[in-house]
Amino acid sequence: MKNPLEPSGVLDHFEYFDSTPVIGREYPTLNVVELMENPNADELLRELVYIIAARGVVFLRKQDNLTPELQKRLVQRLGELSSKPSESGVHIHPVLHSRFKVPGISKDDENMSVNSDVFKELYTDKRVDSTRSDKKQSSDLWHSDITWEKVPSDYTALRLNLLPPTGGDTC
Repeated sequence: MKNPLEPSGVLDHFEYFDSTPVIGREYPTLNVVELMENPNADELLRELVYIIAARGVVFLRKQDNLTPELQKRLVQRLGELSSKPSESGVHIHPVLHSRFKVPGISKDDENMSVNSDVFKELYTDKRVDSTRSDKKQSSDLWHSDITWEKVPSDYTALRLNLLPPTGGDTC
């Protein structure tokens, strides 16, 4: 049995602010790829693991050099540093996986792309409430996280590639 993680302060020199008094922290300039390539990457990422656990969510802006492969490696490493089971890997979503081609995204079962065109293909005639406007939301329909899995995920990474002029800060 391992002891709980303790904060080391190794990320304190990076600019950050707490999004609310109780949840969320944003690092506007921290580059996660640079953390992963740093000689003391595990120490830096272990501190990120602690901060995610303490704050519930971390926002990292402008991660232009974070490829889908690096994003998967990041999430896998965060789990390993927080003592996830060795047999646990990156999750493959049972519905939204590589059978749907999203422009600009290579097919990859471990990288789920959320896209309004895919939504339209999946749910062409399903309506939750016919009295609502024509605007459909992904959350209108039944969905599940993966807490039912034998080994549920420790971390989820969401990358927003195209943001609306307003909003886009919640899912």
